[in-house]
Amino acid sequence: MKMSLKTKAILIVILIAAEFSVVTAIVSNMFITRVIKEDYFTRALDLSKTVSVSVDADEVKRVADAALTVYRSSENRIGNEMGDLTGEEYIAKYDAYIAGYDGIDESEDYLSILSTLRKIQEVNDVECIYVACLDVESRSFIYLVDAALEEACDTGSYDPIYDVNSEVLENPERGFPPYTTNTQEYGWLVTAGTAIKTDDGTVVGYAMLDISMQEIHDAQRDFVLRLIIILTAMTLTVALITILFVNLVVVKPIRKLSSAAALYTTGDGSEGKKLFSNLGIRNNDEIGVLADSIEKMENDINDHISKLIEINKELSSTRIKAERMGELANKDALTGVRNRTSYDRNVLRLNGAIKSGNAVFGIAMIDLNYLKRINDQHGHEAGDAAIKKTCEIVCNVFARSKVFRIGGDEFAVILENSDYDRVDELVKEFHDRIRTIAENKDLQPYERISAAIGYSLFDPDNDKNADDVFRRADVEMYEDKKRVKAQFG
Repeated sequence: MKMSLKTKAILIVILIAAEFSVVTAIVSNMFITRVIKEDYFTRALDLSKTVSVSVDADEVKRVADAALTVYRSSENRIGNEMGDLTGEEYIAKYDAYIAGYDGIDESEDYLSILSTLRKIQEVNDVECIYVACLDVESRSFIYLVDAALEEACDTGSYDPIYDVNSEVLENPERGFPPYTTNTQEYGWLVTAGTAIKTDDGTVVGYAMLDISMQEIHDAQRDFVLRLIIILTAMTLTVALITILFVNLVVVKPIRKLSSAAALYTTGDGSEGKKLFSNLGIRNNDEIGVLADSIEKMENDINDHISKLIEINKELSSTRIKAERMGELANKDALTGVRNRTSYDRNVLRLNGAIKSGNAVFGIAMIDLNYLKRINDQHGHEAGDAAIKKTCEIVCNVFARSKVFRIGGDEFAVILENSDYDRVDELVKEFHDRIRTIAENKDLQPYERISAAIGYSLFDPDNDKNADDVFRRADVEMYEDKKRVKAQFG
């Protein structure tokens, strides 16, 4: 069928409006992206320069020298990438490696640098400012002082120098010009680093910072989406206006289209979702072609809306799964109580309370006796059952405290609140329950478990950190283990 002038006019208007909408959306997105990127790059670089001249370069040098001495002498380095290690293997190896840096984060130089970084971080509303150094031989980026309030990188943890920053190995003064990364864990980040120099011009480290662009990136995405919707609406409006103009000179079928368009644009939308599809116009002419086009457009809009709803559901499901994964990362798979990772985080919390002078806590250590014998004689399933039974007793006795499985047969309890006040009573209750089970002849041999317990309370006059309390509790537990084995064999 030949195309009429009216059809050509309508198609030209739609094509021009659609092209204008697409071009405007693309150009707007490119312009906004460039402006935001330049602004963040400038801010990141300026702030890193501020940090580089604010910290004491001599203090940085001393901390870097101490860290590099440990780093270069370490035989089993392990950085922030897990590689082929499992979670528990990685944590054990990482803790052993990081332990070599003990004491550096308590030095006056480290604390002075940390204080400076925290002040700059607070004033500039930035979550992640840190100082690092390089080891050129291993092409590694080593963290020295991280001012992040949550999940700060340990002194001695390291990352490889990636290709984007490889020039810094040949030219240390170059630093780390601003660049962006997008990861699942941290989202969009701008990272920049400026060399920290001593008075003689020697580069001793780098003032680094990460600025999150995720919020502005999400806002930009929402803006572009709204712009596309507005432009799409404008396109549809222009098309409908053109159709209404044509309707003025056409007969009854066009009047139906006009009425449907009026309801579609002025109603609440619920009754207009299928108006064009229900008109039943099947003319074999320009009107029929126009009606078919609008019907397809309506179906496409409904399909897009359905897809958007499904995408929203998938995003909600992904968020729930991510939250669940976060919970599992801190939970012991066998017993369901908190794991060693969670314990280490709570130790950081306790150390913070100690530094602020508000610490009132104790630590109890519990160890299941004869686990190897149970595994050898009855199998690992019986050993797992003994571990879970021990955990159940610990949780029931210390019901108001956090319980952690920190090793194969070892549990730790952070005593606080009423459990702290009643610790002697609770330890006796624990012994009584273990004794009752051990003397119950109706149970299988592996079910008559034996366990040792020891505890220690924080002493502000003698304890520098939570590890001091832990060590005393561990000693008390082994003394109890000796007593139990001497008594029952």
